[in-house]
Amino acid sequence: MKKGDLVLAHIQFTDFSGTKIRPGLVLAPENSERDVILAFITSQTQKQDQSSVLVSPKEAPSSGLKKESIIKLNRITTLNENIILGKIGSLPSEMLEEVDHNLRKLFQL
Repeated sequence: MKKGDLVLAHIQFTDFSGTKIRPGLVLAPENSERDVILAFITSQTQKQDQSSVLVSPKEAPSSGLKKESIIKLNRITTLNENIILGKIGSLPSEMLEEVDHNLRKLFQL
């Protein structure tokens, strides 16, 4: 796995009430402890905010997403690679640049 890959993973709800298989964007590949940092992805595009990145399957067929979705950069998690079910696609480089730009704005870097 590398930065920019889109994967399916068991994502825990923020209230710890359960998990669901969801797509995520790899922000940092696995480290020595085999952990991966992911940003959540949702097809609920009405939840878009200033840090989100819109991904359209028409504009980014390499993403592997079936519906127009947003990458929620304000929703980040660290998961062990064993929880990741597999890669579904990857972001085009221009969208990955937008992700980097929005992360810098979000974290005021």
